[in-house]
Amino acid sequence: MHRVSFPWRNTRLVVLALVVLSLFPNGPAFPKASAIAPPAPLAPATARQAPDDKSLKQETPADDPSTRTTKVIVDASDTATRTRLIAQGASLLVDYGTFSLWSVPAATAPNARTQTSLSGSATFDAIVLRDSVINTSVENPDSQVSRQQQRIDGEQFWLVQFVGPIKAEWLKTIEATGVQRVIYMPNHAYLVWGDDASLTRLEALAATDPVVQWTGPYHPEYRIAPPLKQAVPQRAASDMLDVTVQIYTTSATATTLDELKAFGGRIIRNPSEVLGFTNITLQVPAGQVDAIARRADVYNIEPYVAPTRLDEAQNQIMAGNLVRDPADNLVPSGPGYLQWLADNGFPTDPAAYPVVDVVDDGVDGGNAANLRHPDFFELGDPANPDRVVYMNNCTFDLLGDGVAGHGNLNAGIVGGFNNLNGFPYRDDNGYSFGLGVSPYTRLASTKIFANSGFYDIAACGNTDEGVIGASYAMGATFTTNSWGAPVGGAYDVFAQIYDAFTRDAAPATVGNQEMLHILQPAMMAHPRGVFDRRVPPKTC
Repeated sequence: MHRVSFPWRNTRLVVLALVVLSLFPNGPAFPKASAIAPPAPLAPATARQAPDDKSLKQETPADDPSTRTTKVIVDASDTATRTRLIAQGASLLVDYGTFSLWSVPAATAPNARTQTSLSGSATFDAIVLRDSVINTSVENPDSQVSRQQQRIDGEQFWLVQFVGPIKAEWLKTIEATGVQRVIYMPNHAYLVWGDDASLTRLEALAATDPVVQWTGPYHPEYRIAPPLKQAVPQRAASDMLDVTVQIYTTSATATTLDELKAFGGRIIRNPSEVLGFTNITLQVPAGQVDAIARRADVYNIEPYVAPTRLDEAQNQIMAGNLVRDPADNLVPSGPGYLQWLADNGFPTDPAAYPVVDVVDDGVDGGNAANLRHPDFFELGDPANPDRVVYMNNCTFDLLGDGVAGHGNLNAGIVGGFNNLNGFPYRDDNGYSFGLGVSPYTRLASTKIFANSGFYDIAACGNTDEGVIGASYAMGATFTTNSWGAPVGGAYDVFAQIYDAFTRDAAPATVGNQEMLHILQPAMMAHPRGVFDRRVPPKTC
């Protein structure tokens, strides 16, 4: 049999780190994400006059420098500094036991921060959004927002910020007003969901409870991703845009989905629920983006960019086996990766390793029971058992085969075994072309790019959850994903999905079903003509 070699050494990025494979066979431990109870149906969106400054508290006039304050944290052990701060006019805001939060006159704050037991930051009074920051220390911080949210009688989103790091009892206090916590917002803030009565109670609490620093609307302006804000004015109102819409899941979600579908655009990804949100990817007219963002239950609307396949590099760099050449450049130390594995005690039995699913455009002939390439067998010998556990196919192709070769390439990078010598198995410097990062590990494959080259997960429910669920159900502990989308480094809906499913790959099952997803921080051409290493998904 002629063995086709994989030319990996001169390419750029490795998909999988062997250390991760060996040290974390069951994935990282994360706390279970708490479920969000579905609220009542949306009431008719009847606009009413917003209360006069009910949602704002201002402790010190912003235009009087002598009364400005800032916040600092003091270690509990530093009683001398606490005494000094009191003498300088500071006041205790919250005692957390091991540390305390203080309001310090701004004039003395620079001196206070020279103490090693102190820390302070202006972010205590900021809610950080994608393209703006709400400064909650000033009056009417959102007065210049272009797309304003009107207070309605029915349920809607609202923001609440606490005075400092959040205590569990504070959350219970705001929930007692009738609002539901939706998602944490940096810094020390939550997006909540409530009707007019519960929001009125929340504002009353903010007026009397010093730990509730600020409450205010979650404007439609905040819900539209910055690239979409830039794109809409450049398009005709009837132009269809590919977007992902996140809807807070309620009994009215089906109505919202129907209204989005009624625009007549193509459904790109079916609705799916993650972290209390229902996500749908579809085409909508550019002229409707503003109206969609103004819907009470819409949390986020962002452009959708279809994933594309990316690229790889070599083992010795990942192992840290580097030396300096005569020109003082860091270069790989030379052949000997298998020996390095042996010297560091890595076992050669595939059963000692987790199953790594190469999520790509297919591997080999698409049949785990009839492998063709010797590099996927134990010790690279077709006379031995193979190391491929399963092959999933999420596309509409008949087979899970790797016609284009990208999945083959990445499967080889992850776990190919080749210790043969001479041409065509080694390069001029003696490096093996066919030796993967973890050459003894168990492998698997999930095909998400069709042979035509297009991203296609229709056979796995047309959702990321379906793709991840298929891998988990077949026994994978890790997935490796050498693909992504050029979204300028944005943390988008799909990055969020992979983060959630890292913690729990099967949310309907009791407990945490942890699973690690290695996703490529690849260098990829960006639409603006630069290169971007930050390509979602970004879980790692």
